[in-house]
Amino acid sequence: MLKLTRHDYQRRQNQSSFIEKFKANQLPLWAGLSVIGLFHYRRIRRQHDEEINNALEQGKLKKIEVDVPWKIQLYNSLPLNSLSQWAGDLSKREIPRWARRLIFGTYCRIYQVNLDEAIESDLTQYPTLNEFFRRKLKPECRPIDQSADLVVPCDGKVLHCGVITDENQVEQVKGMTYTLNEFLGESYNNLQIKDENCLHQIIMYLAPGDYHCFHSPTDWSIEQRRHFSGKLLSVKPSVATWMPKLFAQNERVVYIGKKKSSSNFFSYTAVGATNVGSILIRIDPELNMLGTNCNLKNGFCRKQKWNCNMVGKGEIFGEFNLGSTIVLIFEAPKDFQFNVKSGEKVKVGQKLGL
Repeated sequence: MLKLTRHDYQRRQNQSSFIEKFKANQLPLWAGLSVIGLFHYRRIRRQHDEEINNALEQGKLKKIEVDVPWKIQLYNSLPLNSLSQWAGDLSKREIPRWARRLIFGTYCRIYQVNLDEAIESDLTQYPTLNEFFRRKLKPECRPIDQSADLVVPCDGKVLHCGVITDENQVEQVKGMTYTLNEFLGESYNNLQIKDENCLHQIIMYLAPGDYHCFHSPTDWSIEQRRHFSGKLLSVKPSVATWMPKLFAQNERVVYIGKKKSSSNFFSYTAVGATNVGSILIRIDPELNMLGTNCNLKNGFCRKQKWNCNMVGKGEIFGEFNLGSTIVLIFEAPKDFQFNVKSGEKVKVGQKLGL
């Protein structure tokens, strides 16, 4: 029978002691592994986002051709509306003053928020997440191009812009479309426009770090509002490549009217998304009182008519709690050209079209 030396005995005792300590104090290890996993996930997501951005810049963002019905079914089964309502409620709760600098400072570093542009740069002055998301900027940071008839309404990234086909198919990404009726509501597939004109569209995505107020892109009169209840799916470019009719499925507020300079058809849509606590519209107190991101049947539409409610170019139109998407669909001459392109970062007030 082999005898243990004093060294072997001590080594086994140390091993046993280490295992017992590990069993009793597992939190540091799992916390460390979680941090490593988080950084690895962020690295993968950053690489994926870079690929999407490159595709956008090259105009190659298009529908994924692989069969993904299981992915769509799984994603649609997630309780994203309930999660978003919870996030919306959380964003309204006051944060202790001592924690604001840490929470908002971390957010600014992750999403590259430029606080120098904010009217209030002291993070402790924002009592809630909502107040921080909807922070106002110094007027000189977003000058409105006075020579342009149409300007950019929000800070964000252009996902797609171009002409709407004669079949009234609105392009989400290349190879994936939805109809005007599905997006704007009934009666718009047979929209009457002038012979020399056609319909144009632009989709702009607001990332979490962007300025969350959106402005009027032109001088126009609003004739009606349509608030569609719906899903709150993510509107990231990576999701738009495989989720069919994404913007026509999500909750959205559509404003329809006419441009002042030409009386051409003009529509402005704010689209909700996952974790968007609410959409606030400055000129629509009824909508703000009833609220968005609430328990309404999918596809239900609230309608409200206006009598020539004029909105000036550059005026603040509304606010998102967290990022989402703005979609403009409007009538313009057939030779109209956008002054921006897919993948380009844009800011409020810059010239939108030629």
